[in-house]
Amino acid sequence: MANAFLQHDLSSTVMSTAAAFTAKRILMPLPGNGIGGAQMSAMLLAQGLANEFAWHAGIALDRSTMSRKLFEDSGLEVLTASNLGTPDVRLSKFRLGRAAHAARAAGSALRVIRQFRPDVVTLNTKSGLIPWALAARTAQVPVVWYVRGCRRTRYDSVRTRLSSRIVFAANAVASSYADLPLPPHTTIRNGVRATFFDTDDCREDRLRREIEAADDDVIVLFVGNLIPRKRPLWAARCLSEVIRRSDVPVRFVIAGEDRDNGQTTQALNEIFSAAGVASNLHVLGHRQDIPELMRDSDILILTSEPDGEAFPRVIIEAMACGLPVISTDVAGVDEAVQDGQTGMLIGPHDEPGFVSAVSTLVHDSRMRQQMSGRAVTCARDNFQQSHVVHQFNDFLSDL
Repeated sequence: MANAFLQHDLSSTVMSTAAAFTAKRILMPLPGNGIGGAQMSAMLLAQGLANEFAWHAGIALDRSTMSRKLFEDSGLEVLTASNLGTPDVRLSKFRLGRAAHAARAAGSALRVIRQFRPDVVTLNTKSGLIPWALAARTAQVPVVWYVRGCRRTRYDSVRTRLSSRIVFAANAVASSYADLPLPPHTTIRNGVRATFFDTDDCREDRLRREIEAADDDVIVLFVGNLIPRKRPLWAARCLSEVIRRSDVPVRFVIAGEDRDNGQTTQALNEIFSAAGVASNLHVLGHRQDIPELMRDSDILILTSEPDGEAFPRVIIEAMACGLPVISTDVAGVDEAVQDGQTGMLIGPHDEPGFVSAVSTLVHDSRMRQQMSGRAVTCARDNFQQSHVVHQFNDFLSDL
């Protein structure tokens, strides 16, 4: 079976078709487990295409994935495939075990494709793209790769050759692939759901009541899974230092899933305890009420490492809620955050600079208010989810 999949011409960049057509069925495989940016982006895009353009969207998941309920509750069709999270297979001089693994993954993917009969297959992650793309080519279905990270790997040239179209999540991501031959491509950034702009229940202070914060406490918010590339421990070191020095009461709130069996949460608590500010840290775990948490906070921080992001959704969601953003200057962050206008951008290795930026904004409520107004305007004018859906539909209209 491996040979049947690997014999296709990998040098072709665009799937040839007998005639142009309008895609109405889209399949989005999501290898792996958990809920992150790729999963949320896929769900929002699928819902938007269904609502705006009557596409029928299917999400292909592993049997045991934690995100299954998220997609089922969204009303999308959920399909099951095994071995979706297979490691990439080397297409020359590969081990027999890896070839067999890739063949099984491609065979499973092909069964799902034949069941769903999509007009296009869209991959939102690198994981599993090669076997899925091989299966799609076998079924004569074009493949769109939505590239959501700047970090390159050794098989990216194969991925680009297997893709019929490529969508980059930021101009910074597109630049990192500029040395490769590419099929037709464009940049489509993330968008913000309408619920983040809905301010009818703005500042109900439910978060303040939950963490027992006073009205004049400044709440600094971190939203993201507690994984190394988002550097939650780096954030904790910075914020514990801000709080230790500050004469303004500051609370640091972290909302995100600890994917290290509680080890990262323990390390966060140890950092704040060592600084003597343990009562100022609040680790909430995974939350569904992110818009409400943002509206009840004062500042959002993003501390991701270089190449750890593409165009983080959390920053534009925060801006839509009126939060100034202090972020490490990585990937496509500067395509949303205007330094000194809607937030502050700090070098990704400048820990003292990050501490200084947070301290400045903590102590200057007037600056926070000015940045808040500009952030909402910027998000509303540039990053509404409906714009993303229309751009994606237009880009595939002649596929």
